[in-house]
Amino acid sequence: MKTQINQVRRTFLRWVTSKLASASPKKPLPKEFDYATSRVLIVRPNHRLGNQILISPIIAELIASMPHCKIDLLLQGNLGPLLFQNVPQIDTIIKLPRKPFKELGLYLKTLRNLQAKKYDFAINAVQYSSSGRLYTMLANARYKIVGQENDPAILSSTTDSRHIAKYQLYTVRNYLKQLNIPVNAGSATPLTIFLSEQEKKLGKNILDGLVPASKKTIAIYTFATGGKCLPESWWTPFYERLKTTYPEHNILEILPAENVSQINFAATHWYSRELREIAGVIANCEVWIGADCGIMHLACASETPTLGLFSGYNVTQYVPYNTGSKAIMQPENAHFTDDIFNELHTILKPAR
Repeated sequence: MKTQINQVRRTFLRWVTSKLASASPKKPLPKEFDYATSRVLIVRPNHRLGNQILISPIIAELIASMPHCKIDLLLQGNLGPLLFQNVPQIDTIIKLPRKPFKELGLYLKTLRNLQAKKYDFAINAVQYSSSGRLYTMLANARYKIVGQENDPAILSSTTDSRHIAKYQLYTVRNYLKQLNIPVNAGSATPLTIFLSEQEKKLGKNILDGLVPASKKTIAIYTFATGGKCLPESWWTPFYERLKTTYPEHNILEILPAENVSQINFAATHWYSRELREIAGVIANCEVWIGADCGIMHLACASETPTLGLFSGYNVTQYVPYNTGSKAIMQPENAHFTDDIFNELHTILKPAR
């Protein structure tokens, strides 16, 4: 019953906020705009690891287009300061409470603080987020990029705009171009958490303490939530085939906080509570393999080729993307394991 009520609530809010967004007056865009010191608000009221990493392409492109801008983030939870700590352009991270009705005083105070600050741009990071639309419309901003679902101009000019991190990025690009602000004209900027060279070096030192430094490393992550978690009956033979096919590589299992392993801890395994430390280790691996989850996006953001194993309908929205990354569908796929190894051969071929 709770699930059904939440679904109705989300559908209703999406409808209401979409109507408000389409009905709100559009300010005329000036012919010239001094964007050098723009103040920008990016809105993503969600606490999940993957969903916060997925706003990183917008952050990276704003910095590339407006290197002296100041960016505030409106997020939920405590991950934001950790994920974006290496970005000097980020000024303030406004943290919304995860349960507004249980922390109503804090919630209202946060909204007052939001409206007290003035911005040049307020950007809703996900076009169909009803709460994102609402907070973007409430922000005290000169220009607001709320986002229109299924915008024909975006869909007709791109081939990958169904992705949750790319659609609104292309919307932002189109908007900035109207202001004569230089934008990237190529494919979408990959996910990033802006790892420093020092963090990558620390990750290499940790990895070298776990496995032989003379061999390159394949990282696996066997955990996922709910139906996305592949069973031991699949992971165990997959791991055995991985060892046989790539004996010249190390295999490292990165463990979740739940301290579970679908291969019964058979491989060298490692766990850390520090997300940036995990990303630093993955950055020194040749490839990461695991199901669709927040750590998958973290692996992608570490600039390591990522093979995401998908079991649901949302592969188009959440496919990992950077050089070498792929999504592989598992339902009713008789060649699921073979598909993974075909991709591995392509990624690891230079090292073989």
